[in-house]
Amino acid sequence: MADGDAEDALALLQTGAWAAVSALLQAERGVAAVAELLDPHSGNGALQMMLSGGGENVDEKTALLRRLLVLGFDASRKNLFGVTPLMFAAHAGSAAHVELLLAAGADAAALNAAGGSAADAAWQRQGEPQQPQQLELVLALVAAGSPLQAGCREALCADSAREQALRGAEASASAAAAAAERRRLEEEVAAAAASGDDGRLAAAIAQLNQVVKQAESATRIQSSFRRRQASKQFERTLSARQREEAATAAAAEAAAVAAREEAEAAAHAAAEEAAFVLQEQEAAAQAEAAARRRAEDEQAAEAAAEQGARDEQARLDAESEVRYCRWCWWCWWWCCCCWCWCWCWCCWCWWRWL
Repeated sequence: MADGDAEDALALLQTGAWAAVSALLQAERGVAAVAELLDPHSGNGALQMMLSGGGENVDEKTALLRRLLVLGFDASRKNLFGVTPLMFAAHAGSAAHVELLLAAGADAAALNAAGGSAADAAWQRQGEPQQPQQLELVLALVAAGSPLQAGCREALCADSAREQALRGAEASASAAAAAAERRRLEEEVAAAAASGDDGRLAAAIAQLNQVVKQAESATRIQSSFRRRQASKQFERTLSARQREEAATAAAAEAAAVAAREEAEAAAHAAAEEAAFVLQEQEAAAQAEAAARRRAEDEQAAEAAAEQGARDEQARLDAESEVRYCRWCWWCWWWCCCCWCWCWCWCCWCWWRWL
């Protein structure tokens, strides 16, 4: 293997170029280069470097981890401080990586130089023990057999619900460990029986009976926890259904109230519009009546004016007739006659006197 391949693989892992590392693993010399990577300061191998590094593409990182595990990279390898790849994945909070490592046989019960486990690393991740996803990861690691330090356990058990969940996870871990020990002891009993060693057989049978009792106890605890969890889940489901029904009823009632208010508002608006139209009609009728009265008053005034003019004309005509009868024609002829008679009389008298 050339030193350049190892340097390239180290640079790619440090920069988070997961796709490039996957391409490098297509060749045997690339696999060898990645397998022999070792950080002299921390003792990290390829898995520790990858899981402790960054990188934005999580899918590519997961695919690379799966590829390395398939190639046989040790999932339980410790660095100089006793930190395993599982601890790095737990500290990063990556449930998918933790699941892959556990499926590949990673030792969940391993402890680092400070006595911490993968569950402790998950609980202490970035000082955020309040995250629900982080709690689920811690419980999964505990169920896989990873122990919790006293401080982390005390902090986690501060809440009763989390304490119950932790006890259930520990019961699952105990049941799994007891089942594995039972299988080992059954093999031991079979080997002792085949060898004919009665002492060894009796000791194996006694240990097997003890482990069976422990397994039964753990199974009962696990079953009890599962029943409680099922009961709580049923209560949560029922409560959720009741809340949903209450929310649906409240929404229906709110919709009915809104529809009723909308109908009332529409009826009120229609009534106001009808009243407004009626007021407009009444105002129009009043205006029409006033106009008709004004027209009638104007016609009456015009008729009165015409009647006054006719009366004035009649008066003038009457006065004209009276003046005509008094001073014209007959009266004028009589006056002329009287004047002429008087003139003639005067002239005769004057002639007589002369």
